Amino acid sequence: MELNRSQRMGLNIDAHVVLDAGAGTGKTQCIVNRALEHYLTPDQRATRLLPPGPRDETHEAGRLVAAPSEREDLSAWEGLLPSEVVLLTFTNKAADELRRRLREQLGRLRPGPLRDEEGGIRSEPRIKRDGLVEQLASMLEDAPIGTIDSFLSRLVGPYRSMLVELPAHEQISDAQRPLLHQEALNTCWRLRSAEDAEAAGIPPMDAVEFLIARDRLSRLQGGRDHAQGVVSSLLGRSIFVESCQRILDSRLASAGEQTVLHGFLLQYVDSAELEVLVDQLYSGVEGWIDACRNWSQELKLVDGLSAPTRYAAIDELISNGVPADDWQRLLWLHHIVWAAGAATQYDAAAPNLLPKGFLLPANQQRGWPSGLPLKGKLGSKNKADVVSDLEAAADAVREVVATPASHSLRRLARIADMLDPTLPLPHRPEGTAGWTERLSTPLPAALPQQAQTIAHDLELASLQDLLTVHSGARMVLNSIKSAEGLHDFDDTTRMAEDLLLARCPDICRRWYPQEVVRELDSLHAQPWLDKHITRALQACDRSEDSEQARVRVDLERRLALLSSIRRRFRAFIIDEAQDNSIQQWRLLARLWGPRTLEPDDPPRPNTVWEPTICYVGDVKQSIYGFRQAHVSGFMRYATQLRDVNQHEM
Repeated sequence: MELNRSQRMGLNIDAHVVLDAGAGTGKTQCIVNRALEHYLTPDQRATRLLPPGPRDETHEAGRLVAAPSEREDLSAWEGLLPSEVVLLTFTNKAADELRRRLREQLGRLRPGPLRDEEGGIRSEPRIKRDGLVEQLASMLEDAPIGTIDSFLSRLVGPYRSMLVELPAHEQISDAQRPLLHQEALNTCWRLRSAEDAEAAGIPPMDAVEFLIARDRLSRLQGGRDHAQGVVSSLLGRSIFVESCQRILDSRLASAGEQTVLHGFLLQYVDSAELEVLVDQLYSGVEGWIDACRNWSQELKLVDGLSAPTRYAAIDELISNGVPADDWQRLLWLHHIVWAAGAATQYDAAAPNLLPKGFLLPANQQRGWPSGLPLKGKLGSKNKADVVSDLEAAADAVREVVATPASHSLRRLARIADMLDPTLPLPHRPEGTAGWTERLSTPLPAALPQQAQTIAHDLELASLQDLLTVHSGARMVLNSIKSAEGLHDFDDTTRMAEDLLLARCPDICRRWYPQEVVRELDSLHAQPWLDKHITRALQACDRSEDSEQARVRVDLERRLALLSSIRRRFRAFIIDEAQDNSIQQWRLLARLWGPRTLEPDDPPRPNTVWEPTICYVGDVKQSIYGFRQAHVSGFMRYATQLRDVNQHEM
C-alpha cells in the first residue's frame, strides 16, 4: 500500500509521535507499518537509548517450521521483538484485526534487496534469514496487543498474591453488584465505633475520621437514606471519584480552600473570552446608563438612586468598573444580567435584557423595584425620544449577550454566585429574586425559612466528607467481596494502580505509617515520575514506627518490581487514544519512567519518557464519556510529547 506524506511521518521511530486523524485516513495501516519498523530496524531511538527487555522465552518448541539454521538468534536481534512493543486499541475486535494485519504483512516479507515483487511479496534487506519472519509472526499471539484493560489484566496476573490478601476468581454479575453495594452501605451505617470500622475493613488510621464524616453527611443530606443514595451513586464510579479526591487533596495542599473552590470552576473559563465579554457588556450598559442620565428628569433618577432598586444596582456596578479578577468578573457578569432582565431569561441563549429599553416592574422580580417609571407612565412631551434612546442603547446590550460564549459564561457565573459571592449584588432587598440565606459551618440547629445556599466552606467540607465516606464504603465493599471470593472490573484497574505504585497499595495501608501512605497517594501531575515514591522512602527514614525497616524493604521491593516491568517494553503504540480515560493515561504513563539497568547496560537516557511513544486518535470522535474518557488527556499528552521531543533534540 502506498503511504501518503502524513502516514510516512507516522513511521518516524526516532521520536515520539501523535497522530490526530479522522476515519478512513489509513490510521490502522500506519500503526501496522510503524510496528513493523520497530521490529525490523536495528538503529532506532529505542535501541540506542534502552537495553533489550527479557528475551528468555522467545517461542515454544515445535512452533516453527523453519530449520534451526534459517532462524535468527532472537536474544541478539538488534530490532525490537513483538514482546517489547505494546500495541493498544479500544476493542478486542480491533486488536484481533491489528494482529491479523501484522501477521499478513510479515508473511509477505522475504530476504533480499528492497523491492516489491508479484503477489504482494516484498524483499527486505534487513531480513537476513528466511526463518526470522516466522519467528516474529509466532510471537504475535503472546505479544502485548489488545485493549488497555486486557493489557493491565495480563500485567497484574502474575502478582495478584502481593496485591490482595485473598485473590478472587469469580466475576461479580450485574445482578449481584447493586446488592453488594447496598450491603456495604448498610454495614457502614451500622458501625458504632472505630473498632467496628476496623473489623469491617476500614484501616485504623481512617476509622474515626470516617465515622465523623458519615454522621455529618447524614445530617447535611437530611438523613441516612438520602446520604446512602448519594454514596451509592458514586460506588459504581469509584475510579473517577478517587481521581477527583487526588486532585482535591493536591490542590488543598498547595492553596487555601477558597482558592481551590474557585479553581475548580475557573478551569472551565477562558479568561480572555471572559475579559472580552465583560468589557463589551460594560460598554453597552454604560451607554444605556448614559442614555438614562440624559433623561434623568423624565425618568426620575433621583428617586431610583435613593432607594434599593435594580437601576441603583446597575449604576453602582458600572460606576465601580469591571473587576480585574476572573472570579469577580464572573460575579459582575451575573449581577448585571440578573438586575437587567427577568430571572426566567437568565439561561436563555439570547436573553431579553432591558426589555424595550426599560427594567421589569417589581411584580416580575419578586418585589425588587426597578427604579424607573413604567414606559406607559412617562410624560407625553418627550416620551418618544426617551423610549427611542433607551431602546437603541438596550439593543447594543442584548447583542453582546446573544452569543454562545455569553451563554456558557453566564451559566458559570450563576454557579460562582451560588458558591462564593465575594462581590455582593448591591441594593438587593432580602426576599427578592435571587436572594438566599447562606449556610456555613457549623450548621444551625434549625434551618431558616428563606431559600438557602451553601457557603464555600460548607460546600468544601461536605465534599470532603462525601469523599471520605465513599472511600470507607469502598473499603467495606472490598472486604465483603474478598470474603465471598468475588472481584469486579474496577478491582483489576485498582490492582494495576497498586502494582505500578500510582498510589499506596491497598494491602499496605493497614501497616504502612500514615505519612508514607500520604506520600504514596500524592502522585505527581506528571505520572511517569517517581517523586512520590522518593518522598515516601524519605518518610520511612523519618518515621518512628517500629516497623520502619520492614516498610522500607517492602516499598523498595515493590519499586524494583515496577522498574523491572518497565524494562520489558521499549515502545508503545496507542490507538483510539481520544477515548482513553484520565486514569488509563496515568497508568500507561507509569510504565514510561525509569527502568532497571544491568551493569553492562548503556547509561540511563536523559529523558523523562524512556520508551518510544506513539498514540493515534481523532479528537472529534470521543464517544466514551460514560467511562470517564476525556479528550483533554489526548491534548495534554500531545503538549507533553512535544516538550519531550524538544528536550531530546
